[in-house]
Amino acid sequence: FKRSISSETNITHSLNTNDNTISNPEKTPMNDADYQHLMQIYNEKQRQQVLEIARLRAVLREIIQAERLSSTSKTLVRDCLAST
Repeated sequence: FKRSISSETNITHSLNTNDNTISNPEKTPMNDADYQHLMQIYNEKQRQQVLEIARLRAVLREIIQAERLSSTSKTLVRDCLAST
């Protein structure tokens, strides 16, 4: 049973006939409650990623300010900050 974020779901039914398996994919509409639940999960994961990136950026800023780094290391940390 597979679900996608779209409003339709792919379901594969298998029929066994004399040792031969036949797959019959069909599309069924996704329940609105299921879709809303998936969107909530997606939004929560995205929010968690944004918070994690913010934490990592704060750590990188502290490293630049507090640590005695070579110019190469400082450049590397600044590049990491710039890329996020």
